[in-house]
Amino acid sequence: LGNRLEEAAIAGVLAFGYGLHGEFAQAFAAAQHGIELARKVEHLPTLAACLQFGGVAKGWHGEIDDSVAGFGEALACSEKAGDVFRKYLIYGWRGEAYLLVERIEAAEGDLTQCLALGDQIGTTFHRGAFQAFLARIRLLQGDLASALQIGDQALQIATDTAQPWSRSIALRIGAETLLAAQAADVANAEQAVRAAIEIQEKRECRCDLAASAIVLSEVLAAKGDAAGARAAAERAYALYEAMGMAPGIAKARAVLAKT
Repeated sequence: LGNRLEEAAIAGVLAFGYGLHGEFAQAFAAAQHGIELARKVEHLPTLAACLQFGGVAKGWHGEIDDSVAGFGEALACSEKAGDVFRKYLIYGWRGEAYLLVERIEAAEGDLTQCLALGDQIGTTFHRGAFQAFLARIRLLQGDLASALQIGDQALQIATDTAQPWSRSIALRIGAETLLAAQAADVANAEQAVRAAIEIQEKRECRCDLAASAIVLSEVLAAKGDAAGARAAAERAYALYEAMGMAPGIAKARAVLAKT
């Protein structure tokens, strides 16, 4: 129809969808198409969105430098456009990208800023996931009490606002936290991560499914189910290998070596 602005916006969302499914070549191509169109029509909010979606996909794939560069330009565009909601999303997704490569200080700064902006504008969009990412940071910092509290709140928000994908993230991170407690709650950890996997399988969220399979492997190992732990780790490895996600492949190999 010749509506290049709408085409750019849709291409950005398509990149996100491809990324969730682990189809990264298509995700990167869709994001680039959206970025190029948005530049031509000189529409800053749409350009910011397309750059953000590209940054998310690059972050999931493990290309942190390209991801951060895209997010940085997206943030500059959002600042110029006065788009606070987009800034909220950019800080949240960039925080996750940093978290995936365990750059904890950078991730904490972005996610804290994300949640503050979310409070300012009153949005709950993806809030459960973003807050769960902060819970995982607290877990990695050894603050189990805060990880549990923030994670429980994240799960409640995602449930109350009927956002299944965010709920799956909160469930998985909650499972990790329960497993890490001094008196590990293996039964509830298993229930939580299996619930996350059920959501992710239905929606074919292969990136998140692979991460959840890693957590399931660790839960089953703690339970004493060596065969189940290995099967879950092998599933994660196969998913990561099919998606070409180098950081995930390395993590799955490390888990397999312990099973």
